[in-house]
Amino acid sequence: MKSKIILVIVLCFFTATCTTLSDTKNEIVEIDILEGYQNVRDFKLSEIVSDVSYVKLENLPNAHFSLGIPIIHNKYILIKAVRENRLILFESNGKFIRIIGRQGKGPGEFLGFQDVYFHPKDPKILVHDETSKKILIYSIEGKYLDEFNYSSHYKRAFQKVFFNREGDIQVVLRRPDQQVADFPLVRILDSTFQEKKQYHYITNESIAKGNRTGFSNYWIDNGELFMQEFCYDTVYKNHEDGLSALFKINLGENHSPTFYIANNPGVWAYNSILYLRSIGDYFLLYAHLPKFGEERIPLVYNIKSNQLFRPKKPKTKFLSNEDLQGINNDIDGLGEVIIVDTWDGKIAEVLNIIDLQEAIEKEQLEIEITHPEKREQLIELVRNMDPEDNPIVRIFTLR
Repeated sequence: MKSKIILVIVLCFFTATCTTLSDTKNEIVEIDILEGYQNVRDFKLSEIVSDVSYVKLENLPNAHFSLGIPIIHNKYILIKAVRENRLILFESNGKFIRIIGRQGKGPGEFLGFQDVYFHPKDPKILVHDETSKKILIYSIEGKYLDEFNYSSHYKRAFQKVFFNREGDIQVVLRRPDQQVADFPLVRILDSTFQEKKQYHYITNESIAKGNRTGFSNYWIDNGELFMQEFCYDTVYKNHEDGLSALFKINLGENHSPTFYIANNPGVWAYNSILYLRSIGDYFLLYAHLPKFGEERIPLVYNIKSNQLFRPKKPKTKFLSNEDLQGINNDIDGLGEVIIVDTWDGKIAEVLNIIDLQEAIEKEQLEIEITHPEKREQLIELVRNMDPEDNPIVRIFTLR
């Protein structure tokens, strides 16, 4: 795989329509997205990351995987093995423990895993199987504890399911296609799957003849929900009573006059926020600004200084600027940086051995590396591994 230094902002899409939100503040910080585009400066991974560590995962026949997403805990690393459709639990030092759950349609079985989360306090794991419309709970020991088939209770599929900070099950439903008034998009379930709270009410209105389409940005940061409605300019953060406004992004003159997008003149005719993500003291986003002729423009918002800016594209001897988007990896200067949900102030990714060997051979970065000893540690680790070994988990600690 061609080695790049790309910050991938993981996004979840779902159908969007005209939306009314009840949890707003009268005065919030406003960010000018067009002014931010003109403000260009260097932005390096070291601004949000203080350290990096590497974990070699034990490679056994039933613990092998080729492509996976790591979910980290202070004692464990759980791998969502995408191709193998398997959940593999390791100790934090990389020693294999066990497989969690199994494939199937029966009790305690899943066809897939849309969401997987550790409980913040108890030794339990939540698995959301969107295909079967089930929430399953397992113990760390791999014992099947409980499940909830929600298809008979909810007409809308669950878009996101996770354990929040309090240990309750928090659900984001898919948007209704039909016209609704005051529909609660977010629900809180207790340990018995009984609904205990509803909030983030939306209202869909049919306007003109265009088809309603679009999506919403939402993500989980250490058990807290963040949301931003597509073509609606306010970013919200979860709190105990619902969602409160964090800041407003001014999209400039060319933006949709309503909270929905009609097919005519087309979704890409408007300024809009495509992707949005919080990492430490920063919000990272991709914007679509037709005026500048670019579909995906990376921008960074500094929460402390209230400044929005466009990061300079990194320079390499090996890659063209067109291949690079996002943040310079000046921590160890090696391989891709894939950002997913943060866990206990950390972000993690898996590094395939073959890709790493290619990166070591070819990649020559014109940047100063803040942890050259970590780079050498990773290189030495890769040199002593077989291409068929499990990937390495790289864990960044946020500032």
